[in-house]
Amino acid sequence: MRRQCGTSDIARINLNFSVQRFSSILTVILPVIFSVSYGQTYSSELTLFDKVLGNSSAYNTRVRPMLDQNTAINVSVEFSLISILTLDDKRQEFITNAFLGLQWNDEIVAWDPLENGIYIIHVYPNDIWRPRMVLLNTLGARDLFEDDYSPTMITFDGHVSWYPGSLFPISCKLNLEKFPFDRQTCVIQMFAMGWSNFHLRFLVGDGSIDLDNYATNGEWELISATQTTDSEWDLAGFRVEIVIQRRSGFFVLNIVMPVVLLSFLNIVVFLIPVDSGEKISYGITVLLALAVFMSIIGDMLPRSSDVVPLVTIYLFVLLIISVLTVMVAIIIVWLHHKDEQEMKRQKATSTFRSLFKKVRLFKNATTPITKLMPKPSNDQVDPENADPNPGLKINKGMSIMDAVNSVTSPENAPPPVVDEEPRVNKYKLIGRHVDAIAFVIFLFLWASITLAFTIVLNT
Repeated sequence: MRRQCGTSDIARINLNFSVQRFSSILTVILPVIFSVSYGQTYSSELTLFDKVLGNSSAYNTRVRPMLDQNTAINVSVEFSLISILTLDDKRQEFITNAFLGLQWNDEIVAWDPLENGIYIIHVYPNDIWRPRMVLLNTLGARDLFEDDYSPTMITFDGHVSWYPGSLFPISCKLNLEKFPFDRQTCVIQMFAMGWSNFHLRFLVGDGSIDLDNYATNGEWELISATQTTDSEWDLAGFRVEIVIQRRSGFFVLNIVMPVVLLSFLNIVVFLIPVDSGEKISYGITVLLALAVFMSIIGDMLPRSSDVVPLVTIYLFVLLIISVLTVMVAIIIVWLHHKDEQEMKRQKATSTFRSLFKKVRLFKNATTPITKLMPKPSNDQVDPENADPNPGLKINKGMSIMDAVNSVTSPENAPPPVVDEEPRVNKYKLIGRHVDAIAFVIFLFLWASITLAFTIVLNT
């Protein structure tokens, strides 16, 4: 119990001390706030403007507001990115919407706030000295803040805050090798025209930029944004480096995936039967579809050949594969029709031989008996006992019909003409084998090229 009471007493003492400290702070601050609120009048404001900025002999906007002109004036800069408007791939133009926060100490513009109760005044940028900021790598107006009326505030101790804002159209050299999975780096270079590093120095703090009011872009993702000082050409300046990466979902679904699927469909041409009559037309259709996609991607890319995008190379290789598949399909169809022509020729030859055989049989059937009876040889004929008509010699006791039958019997008939066995053509079989082999080869090529393309893009 004692320990708990001691702990609560300590907490109560700390709370009372905090309340007393806060009350003392309010006691000091509230009079100052009320004095500022009620001390500022229209006449006192005009008097202060005339006293501080109205005397041209005491203040000149063309001279640095430094009592010692041999020292450099330090200007703190903060880049506040609002949005990324566009990045044109063809024109290589990068446009952003942003504000600059510039702060410096003006040793000439200072006053005693106790005299008039004014601690801060708002002026136009042209009323005071300010660094003339120009955009080096611009595609439009170089002096972005020439006619600027952005908020400019001056405190009683000479601290100036200037917040100009504008669109920053700059040229950005793009590397589209891994399009549409590319990452780009664009640099905004700004200089204080007319002031060297000896007269003016930019301070960028830790190098980070303000992203509190940044609105995300649907096409590009902001990876990083940093600011550094830049002393190129011996001029005081700074540069803002913005790294962005393309959101590839739209291009993958609308360009990459259709191309991959079309290239796969191109290989399916070897599975289409030749008898369907659609083998060649199918391959040519896929070939034309790939050519259309190449033209679409070509319109999206810049007319530069420094680095050829990998997707263009991939499409070109797929186009070559498509041409080869069409050529192989044409050869297969030619083999198929060559087989049909050969079969027709063999069938015509067989028909002719059959018809010729029938003609010979008909001729043999109508030949006179005297021509069909065998003639005796000279050495077997007795000249004394020879018949005057040996061709009509028949055996004794044999009738005429028996003699005719004996002459026309198959034993005495001439040997028949034997048709050659028709040669079996195998062009169709060869075409089917070519279809299968070509399907395997082109499928392997397609898978290897697509896998290599995917690996290279992800590295």
